[in-house]
Amino acid sequence: MSLRKEFLNRRTRLQRLSDGRFFYGWIKSIKDGVVTVYSDTEDLHRRGDRYALEAFGIQHLAQFFGTVALTEPRYIDVAIEQPVKYLDPTPEEARTHISDLPLTVTWEGESVEGFLVDASAHGAGVVSLAYIDKGETVSLAIRVGGTTIQLKGEVRYCRKHRPLKDHFRLGLRLFPTDRLDSAKWSALVNAEYDEQAAKPAAR
Repeated sequence: MSLRKEFLNRRTRLQRLSDGRFFYGWIKSIKDGVVTVYSDTEDLHRRGDRYALEAFGIQHLAQFFGTVALTEPRYIDVAIEQPVKYLDPTPEEARTHISDLPLTVTWEGESVEGFLVDASAHGAGVVSLAYIDKGETVSLAIRVGGTTIQLKGEVRYCRKHRPLKDHFRLGLRLFPTDRLDSAKWSALVNAEYDEQAAKPAAR
């Protein structure tokens, strides 16, 4: 029993069966019937905990049950218990976990450095040192692979980013952009990851 590789670096939702609590994370490795999930939650996951999981891919939604086999800070290994069910994708956009690409956020004549942490067709997750009000229009200059992607979007939320002191997590709804930047962004969102690229070397 395993999960298709199309779900590497994709968003997952976990529900702990013992108390019904929901968690969100990213699938960082798929190997031998075990998925490794990264999450910045402060909650303690324990070996033997059982979860119902959903993984949000571009082509499919995957549903399955699993048991925690190993825990480390911000990572859990979940052993898949039974065959995975594949369904048509939901209205929730598939999101790709990004390894902290540097960027500049500009709004109302102010600029601040930050980094991109996730991407979808019409949205972006950004971490920066600045608190920016909901509803503000911001410009992004994202530096990747020797080029720069220029985007604009509306701040949908801004909240404290728990893993980093004095940082804020922004959720952006992106505006339509020109063909070149749109193509670059699409390539980033739909990037294929092999297992080593998807799993951080530090783990």
